[in-house]
Amino acid sequence: MQNASLMDIKIGCQSTSYQETRKDKQPLQALVKAGRMKFLDSFYGSTVRGYRLEGYTKNGSPIAAKSTLAGCSKYYIAKELESLTDDGLKIVINIITKAINDIVSALTEQKVAFFSSSLLIAIDHDDPAKSQAKLIDLAHFVTHTDNQTEYEHAAKNMTKGLLEISSTFTAILNNKEPILMFQQQKNQQEGASTSMDLTNSYH
Repeated sequence: MQNASLMDIKIGCQSTSYQETRKDKQPLQALVKAGRMKFLDSFYGSTVRGYRLEGYTKNGSPIAAKSTLAGCSKYYIAKELESLTDDGLKIVINIITKAINDIVSALTEQKVAFFSSSLLIAIDHDDPAKSQAKLIDLAHFVTHTDNQTEYEHAAKNMTKGLLEISSTFTAILNNKEPILMFQQQKNQQEGASTSMDLTNSYH
């Protein structure tokens, strides 16, 4: 892809859990990390939205700071899609929503859920039909045989996030002025972020 945009969308209302962080850290460290992640998820809207835009580049160049993207996820997604033609927009959104449906079906069938996974979306502006969406960051996971309660919670979190991403793209397709739809949210988030620099706080 010579003329392409990449969007890394972190999936879920909750980036991690205390049980998951304990696998790599001592109990106190795990508790602190889980608490910090919970706060950041809430601050940047992941808790309500079900996802956050973690990275966004056009032809290899970053569009905005990580914290700005996270807090204004819907705005930047709409901004990216605005540059497509009407036909290109329909093609790209069909590719993305189909990929999401396939991922949800596969995860349900295999009874596995991932923590801190992302949906990587590559949009080809020269040939929208070559655009792709795939699941990445699959290092941390739980299956129904590992821990049924933890699996059910993680699966619900992940499915909600994926479906919310799909809903956002569909809403943009059906709205003639998606940028205006999310502009107020962007302004409010940028105002809140000026007093709090959390750009590198997601780890």
